[in-house]
Parts: sequence; structure tokens; C-alpha cells
Amino acid sequence: MRVLKAKDALGLFDEPYRGIGEAADRSAARALARDAATRCPVLLRNEGGLLPLKRGTKIALIGPFGDDKAHLNGAWALFSDGRDSESLAEGLTDAIDADLLRVEAGSEIEGPIRGGFAAAERAALWADVVVLALGEGQHMSAESRSRTDPAVPAVQMELARAMRRTGKPLVTLLRTGRPLVIPELAGLSDALLVTWFLGAATGSAVADLLLGRAAPSGRLPMSFPRHVGQLPIYYARKPTGRPPGDVPGPFTARYIDAAPGPLFPFGFGLGYGRADYGAVRLDSAVLPWDGEIRASCILCETRGVAVEDTAQLYIRDIASMPVRPGRELKGFRKLAVPAGGMAKVDFGITRSLLARADGTVEPGAFDLWIAPHAEAGEPVRFVLEAP
Repeated sequence: MRVLKAKDALGLFDEPYRGIGEAADRSAARALARDAATRCPVLLRNEGGLLPLKRGTKIALIGPFGDDKAHLNGAWALFSDGRDSESLAEGLTDAIDADLLRVEAGSEIEGPIRGGFAAAERAALWADVVVLALGEGQHMSAESRSRTDPAVPAVQMELARAMRRTGKPLVTLLRTGRPLVIPELAGLSDALLVTWFLGAATGSAVADLLLGRAAPSGRLPMSFPRHVGQLPIYYARKPTGRPPGDVPGPFTARYIDAAPGPLFPFGFGLGYGRADYGAVRLDSAVLPWDGEIRASCILCETRGVAVEDTAQLYIRDIASMPVRPGRELKGFRKLAVPAGGMAKVDFGITRSLLARADGTVEPGAFDLWIAPHAEAGEPVRFVLEAP
């Protein structure tokens, strides 16, 4: 019914083919595509502040997606051939001097290229930094394309290891439509940026991020596992009744052969600046049945670089029938934190925010977090009064 109402509001019942054949404003569409593609990538690692790259850096763009235009738009762009899309190589070529860039595929997506590794190694040894364009092709993602081992293809991992052996700093651009099992790749990479399938403006958007013309502000919409045996993994898991435990042992809820939790949790993402979260404050520890309380937190930027952060509000119902997840995302705020400065975020908490999917709310104790991701922060407790 919601879909039908939306179509009616758009006038599609009166004019079902509305918009077809009309001239599109390509410049406006392209600008929107570039803006969206700049906001979506998620920075997962940035050791030593490698990114953004310094002016004049010699770049070796290595990997099957470096000069690729066939795997930019994702599996659901059914009628796109990629000709109007911009590859990573094209975006970097437009952004830096031609003599600062070398491009080598190294391998195909799932197979070798004769002499590919050798050519990639020569380019890497010439460069100051290696930018690895790895991941999944769009034929590997979406409906009816499940994988028993959702990892970066083996030949690409061999390429990553070869690039690591050159001793040059590695920036990995990970193209994917799903969470991948990437503990080794993350360890090999000095910087790791998940770029998804960014569409027509991929090249210019990623170049903007690499060169500091824009800063990454995306956050993970799903958890990345440490091991395939953890799948399915998601942040809103229900408590088991056993404590998680800091070390393996009896009567704890964890693996005996791996660390608990995800490699990169839901909501995680870095910027070029850093926002540290202060203690969460409640203006009251008691929420009246028909009232409201306010939860707030101060974010402080500590690297001297302005950052756009996403503060996330999580709540847990301590005792409920049925059992509720250990955390549930109930809100978020994107806010700009100035270099070396502070910003305050606050949320209004009402009874409706605490409801289950069927609308039921039970009085009692709740935990609340304001945190940068689903595994961070210390909770504060409040009580919802009975009516």
C-alpha cells in the first residue's frame, strides 16, 4: 500500500510513462553521482596517516579494477554497459600529472595474466605508494550469487602479498557488494578503503578521497567477519545467557579458536580527523511513561583535522519478553567536528523509541550508548516508569 500511495502521489497512475524521453540534465546528474560516490566509501585502516596522499606522490595503481569500467555500477545496473562511467585510472589521470601514475592490472579478477605480477612489481618499485584495486566483480554479488567463501579471490590475494613484499606502502581500494572475510588483506594494507560499486563517477570520487580533496565519512552498514565460520554475523544479536568472557573457557559465549566479534563492526568508519567520545549524560535517569529525557555526548577532535562523524544511538531492553538484542540502533546524527574543537550531540528519548516491532513497550530498565559504532562505548542506564 505504501508503494501504491507513493506512485499515486507521483502521478504515475495518470501518466505511467512520465519522464521517459525527456532530456536529462547530465551535468547535474553527474555532479550528484560524484557527491554520492564521495560520501559512500568507508575508511577501515589508515596507519600512520598514509591518506590523504601528499602532493607529488608517485602512484602505482595495481589490480584488476584499476582501469576497469565493466564493474563500476553493480549487479542491478541492468542496462548499463559502463561506457559513460569513469574508471579509477581515469579519475587519477585527471587529478595528477601523468608522469606520477603507472597502471598495471597484475591479474584478472579470478585468474592470472602472463607476466602480470612482474609488470606490477616493476611499477610498484618505481612508485612511492601502491594503490591496490581489488575485490569482487559485479557478477559475484547480488541475487542468486551467494558464495560459500566470501573472500577476495585467491589470485588477487597473491598479488597483494607480492605488492607487500616490495616494501612500498599499500593503499587497498576494496570493491565489493557484501562483507568479505579480509583479515589477511587488512593486515597487509597500510590503508584500506571500502569503495563498493560507486557508479559512473567512481574515478573522480575516489581520486578526491585519496588526494584529500574530500574526506571519507561513510560508516559500515554491516559487520565484516574475522572468519567465514562466524557467518551470519550481525550487530543486533541476542544475548545467549552466558557472559562473553575475555578468554576462552567453559560457560562463556565465544569461540575457542578465534577472537569474538567482527573484524570491523557495524557502524565503523574512520576519517582523516579523529573524534573522541566523552561520557554519555542523561538529564534524568527516569523516563516518565508519557515524557522525554535527553541523552547527550561531547565529541572532541584530537588530530588537528576537521572530521564529519556519525554519532550512533543504541538502546538495549534489559529484561523483555521476548528477548531483545544486545543493542539496537535507534538513531544517528552526522555532525561536523572542527579541527581541535568540540561538538555536542544529543537525542530525545521517548517511550515510542523503546517499542518492539509490534509497538509493545514494557516498563523497566534500559541501557543506552552514544558511540561511533556498535561495539564501542560504555552504557548508561535509565528506567521507564510504568503508566
